[in-house]
Amino acid sequence: MTKIILCLALFGLVFISLPAIADTHKKLQQACLSANNADLDALHDESRELGLTGGIAFAKMAVKAPRALLVAPLAHFVLGERLAAKEELATLIESLPDRHAMRKKWAELLQDINKSRTLYPGHDSELASKGFWPGDATEVTAADGGKYRLQVWLRPSCGGTNLSRISRAGLEVFRLESEGRVKSLWAHEEETYGFGIVGVLAEGPGADPMVTVTSSEAGTCNDCAQTSTLLVRETGPVWISGGTLDGMTVEGVADLDKDGSPEYIAMLPGWSFYMDLCHNCSPRLSAIFTLRESKIVEACDSFPNDFEERARDALDNDDPQAPLEDVAGAVVMVFLNMVQAGKDKEAEAWLKERLAPQSQKGSGNEAYAENLLDDLLPRLAKMRAGKPRGCPANAL
Repeated sequence: MTKIILCLALFGLVFISLPAIADTHKKLQQACLSANNADLDALHDESRELGLTGGIAFAKMAVKAPRALLVAPLAHFVLGERLAAKEELATLIESLPDRHAMRKKWAELLQDINKSRTLYPGHDSELASKGFWPGDATEVTAADGGKYRLQVWLRPSCGGTNLSRISRAGLEVFRLESEGRVKSLWAHEEETYGFGIVGVLAEGPGADPMVTVTSSEAGTCNDCAQTSTLLVRETGPVWISGGTLDGMTVEGVADLDKDGSPEYIAMLPGWSFYMDLCHNCSPRLSAIFTLRESKIVEACDSFPNDFEERARDALDNDDPQAPLEDVAGAVVMVFLNMVQAGKDKEAEAWLKERLAPQSQKGSGNEAYAENLLDDLLPRLAKMRAGKPRGCPANAL
């Protein structure tokens, strides 16, 4: 009888504790981890206590509430305590069964922590100890022969482990020194979904390297990006704003005319879903910019052949026998690239001739053809009335 009463008492204690454990799970799952969080120590202790649970209960928690268990190692990570974070996470992994579903994911997380620890020994970095995870990196050689590394840093929201939910990103330039040591020269961070290293120009001893980077704004604009160029020098990098490039998607960077300055090929926003076309059916308008006297300016007029070639490529996708709405994107692309090449008169004549058959009554396309002409020709007239531009179609 005594044994029965004891078992019932123990069952009652477990039953009473279940809601408390559930509350702890919920609290830790929703915890926002930051270096200035006053409750960080308490959150760490509660998470670590959950992690001490063994057997089946721990294995189930790792699937249903992984974030709750990871608060302990992540609390160390956001404080810059990488070794402690590694040890905490390694302990959790060892507690998982060999074939457990979370074992691979946590092992990848452990690799990221190890990479962050070994990438910059001694934490000689302004961003390594602020809860940032290492992202892409590239190395360049400057005119003085010195070697430099540009490192992208990513910080997930609230110390989370999902790098697709970035709240801030950083870019840091290091000088590579002997024995693998590095020295931080310059660091920049901002509210952004992340930085992308688009390309490197003038790499090698001939000139200071120019590294082009883009950052995506934290917001709802999928096609918006900020573009900048860094001149990497011994005295520190020089940051050149994207200027007229900001808000555009940079498709590539190269020294097209071999003058030592980079050219940027960018896609202009504003033509997606043109005339209710689908995104992939819509016309695309690209432009070329270049760096002149530390300013990024339009330079399409220096590369007219490029846009004439784009017009010819678009023409290959045009079928005069197809319904106009099916090929409208290609038709408009031919027109736009002819304008961008500086041939606005030819573009106007071509467009009128191309749409003449569809404009006739009974063709079934007359309304759509009229809408295209009524939209594009006034844009062209307004462009001509304005100041000449290096990329004429940018004003359409």
